[in-house]
Amino acid sequence: MTTLLSVCSGVFFCSSAVLSGNLFDNPEFDDPKAVWIVGKRGRTERIETAPMSGEWIYRTTGDTYQFLRGSPRSYEPNTEYTMEVKARSVKGSATLNVLELFRKPDGKVGEGVLVANKVLLDEEFRTYRMPFVSSKEPLFSFAFYKWDPKTGDGGIDIASVGLYKGRLPTLEFRPLNRVGRKAPVEGTSVPMLENPYGRRRDRLLVLGLVNRDRDIREIKELFNGLNAEVDVLSTTGRDQDIYESDTSRKLLEYRLEKKEYNLFVVPSRAAERVGENLYAAITNGVHAGAGLYLLKARDPGRFKSILEMSSLETPKSDVLLRAFPGGILGGKDINFVPSCLMEGRFGKGRVILFAGEFLTDICEETAKTVLRNCLDEIKAIEFSAPADHIEYCFSRFGKGWLLPLLNQGRGVYPSGNGTDYGVYKATLKIDLEKLGISGPVTVR
Repeated sequence: MTTLLSVCSGVFFCSSAVLSGNLFDNPEFDDPKAVWIVGKRGRTERIETAPMSGEWIYRTTGDTYQFLRGSPRSYEPNTEYTMEVKARSVKGSATLNVLELFRKPDGKVGEGVLVANKVLLDEEFRTYRMPFVSSKEPLFSFAFYKWDPKTGDGGIDIASVGLYKGRLPTLEFRPLNRVGRKAPVEGTSVPMLENPYGRRRDRLLVLGLVNRDRDIREIKELFNGLNAEVDVLSTTGRDQDIYESDTSRKLLEYRLEKKEYNLFVVPSRAAERVGENLYAAITNGVHAGAGLYLLKARDPGRFKSILEMSSLETPKSDVLLRAFPGGILGGKDINFVPSCLMEGRFGKGRVILFAGEFLTDICEETAKTVLRNCLDEIKAIEFSAPADHIEYCFSRFGKGWLLPLLNQGRGVYPSGNGTDYGVYKATLKIDLEKLGISGPVTVR
């Protein structure tokens, strides 16, 4: 226990790797003719940060896509590297991608590993680290490009590029990048309902993890109305220690360093992707008195260590059990197995393990009952003749709502399999209040 905490005593960083020096020549662009090749589209130029400063950057603006290309002195296939880029956005938001290129046997250029994927840059210069494993193909060069080329006068400044063999210590919190198809459409957000558990007297500060950005809302819904403030981190890769969040980087770093979080929530599929430095910060927080709620994963990753040191056992009190489906729904409704819930201590903190990835790991009827109760609360439409083969989905369209209905019960395959339930007829009752609609309504 002492060894673990002494090795991982701070948020930044709990280990390091043996690394080579920078494998890029001319990493700060002092020589205008060495290594770096400028793209032909858009406006990319090598400029001084200030007259006579001797500090050079590459700036790309306009409708630029690939704007810079360069190759290191040496590079090996299937090897771990860390790329380090010092960059900023210019006149608005900008998103940086870095891609490995290789030469095919026919002479054409192929795409290898995506080293940096849609990194939303800050307005001030900042160093971004990207650990990756090189592809099996021999490298041709690295391509630097804007993911969103049509940014008008906006663009990217790059002050330096480094490539190191091995893994540099990394713990980065980046802005959640909702670009392209992920960009929110104004007026289409669904109101977040308050949960049925009640409200805490004291404010709860929570850090939740998800393995992809589209799951962020799920954790926030769990705590909505509980007098809880929830920060959510989305992992970007397995063991990368690079996370995206709507919470500012400085606030996340401060709260972790000061051990301000009261609770850490780690769903199963996020657990296996957490890197060593965030894991160190979480275990430090739990040891200082925070709680850890972990959904058991097929691979708990680094959390296997804290589970082993927490001496987990079935709760002796029914207070904890009452917070789970068995207590909420009542014993007659479900078949809850108490052994699926474990708790233990780690330092001053508490560790709770829900030993299943899905509700069906406990009992299939449990899942049906929980889902039925939850869906009844938010259901905005009722059919006079309920049918499992009718699919519908509300969607916002301008100032109105669309309600497409799809009869999945007419599906008979050429083989003759399937059932034709015929034409579906029913009366629909729509709860406009649950859709946030008031006043006169026109139905077409």
